[in-house]
Amino acid sequence: MHNGYIRQIDTFPVSPLLAEHVMRSILNFEDTLPRLKQLVEIDFTMAVEVLKHANSPFFGIRRKVATIKKAFSVLGTSEIKQLALTKIMFHTAGIREGSDIILFLKHSYYCALVAQEIAQSLPISLDKDEFFAAGLIHDIGKLGLDLSHGAESSHREIDAFSTPKRLGEEFTIFNICHDRLGMQLLNKWTFPSSLVIAVGFHHTPAEAPDQRVFPLIVFIANIIAHIYECEQSSRNSERSLLEEILMAPKICKIAEEEKIELRHSNLEIWLDRLKSIIINQPEISSLFSS
Repeated sequence: MHNGYIRQIDTFPVSPLLAEHVMRSILNFEDTLPRLKQLVEIDFTMAVEVLKHANSPFFGIRRKVATIKKAFSVLGTSEIKQLALTKIMFHTAGIREGSDIILFLKHSYYCALVAQEIAQSLPISLDKDEFFAAGLIHDIGKLGLDLSHGAESSHREIDAFSTPKRLGEEFTIFNICHDRLGMQLLNKWTFPSSLVIAVGFHHTPAEAPDQRVFPLIVFIANIIAHIYECEQSSRNSERSLLEEILMAPKICKIAEEEKIELRHSNLEIWLDRLKSIIINQPEISSLFSS
């Protein structure tokens, strides 16, 4: 049944929240590309589109493109502008409206920031920007379920953390969970395996067939981002549940194998780092609130 979802979804609508800012950036010829890159990095619907185009056979890139920075380099200024304009003109309908989609976009961006921070603290040779991209698009499957089954999906809190209970309910309704749907979509669009695995196993990193460091870091970043959001909305009672899921023995075991020190003290360090980045990026906060 879920194969039908994959066939239905070929693109995602641009968030109305950021469409106006993208248009202004394109019409303003000064520093257009850096500004567009900044906007793409906070709206994962645009990020997915940019990465999808960069990985298409048309550009003949031998190595898969896994970062937004590399995608911009492959596509170039004129192609990025054309892509952004096309998306805004023809794909701005169909996305949820209201505060829940804003919270969803915020969460995706926060998860990307934390994933990148965690990766930067590790002695690994992988491109840290890949972890940013993985965190940014990790919940693409949620939007996919919304677009393919709007009526059945509209009651869900799209920005809420997917506990095992919520994932079970999701599977009962759709016969697939958003993480696996996201993985299948990225496979369809020939995304790099690191991003495919990060998205497909970001709730179950222990089940990843390889490259477990990608879904593991996104798993951790996802929970830290949710903890930050709980603090901001005075939902502190949820923090203990999130920490319990994060510190589960199975997660701690693979974290140790991947040389990630998963301790409460490090959780606080990553959480404080996220808070610091947000405070020092007032222009990003203004985009989410405008």
